[in-house]
Amino acid sequence: MLRKLGITARIESELQDLLAEPLTSMLVDFLRLGAAERNPVSWANALDILRKTSGGDSEESERQIERALSKFVKTLRSLLKKTGSKSQDIYLTEFRKSMEWNEALAELEGTNAVPIMTIHKSKGLEYHTVVFVGFEDSAFWNFHRKPTEETCTFFVAFSRAKNRVVFTFCEHRAKPADAPPEPQHRATVGPLYAILEEAGVHIEHITE
Repeated sequence: MLRKLGITARIESELQDLLAEPLTSMLVDFLRLGAAERNPVSWANALDILRKTSGGDSEESERQIERALSKFVKTLRSLLKKTGSKSQDIYLTEFRKSMEWNEALAELEGTNAVPIMTIHKSKGLEYHTVVFVGFEDSAFWNFHRKPTEETCTFFVAFSRAKNRVVFTFCEHRAKPADAPPEPQHRATVGPLYAILEEAGVHIEHITE
């Protein structure tokens, strides 16, 4: 559906943990410096890493670090211009097919894509708008046994949004192959719907 609307989306589970690694962030910052003429944020991040690893804190040490970084970036830019998109050339093969380096790094970080993830993977993150797909009994199948835990899970999803959150319900969901659509219900999670209704959440019915 998103593809039909021209919206790029990706499942974050494959890359989320990798991108959270400090080493990955460091590599991306250095690659950004090599890919662009100016990138103040990546430059500041790279300087901070070099300061911490150099052990020096004098003005002369600071100047040496900046000179060394400038020399390294100049060399890196030259190398990146000669690097192709083959697997033996770069660890970003999947992203750098016909794209430029900046585009490949943006693709890696999901800069222009709608991230799709589970509730548990969303902990600690924040977005302007969060869309919860499938606010149905099947999504909270354990609610009747552990209502407190499932309510906490609900609030994890709810609190990821800084400005807006949208919960969706579908009466029938498509099944794989030739299986008939599966009916969906919201009786079990009724208490969670009641919380939203008491808060004045607007319900909108959409038909194709």
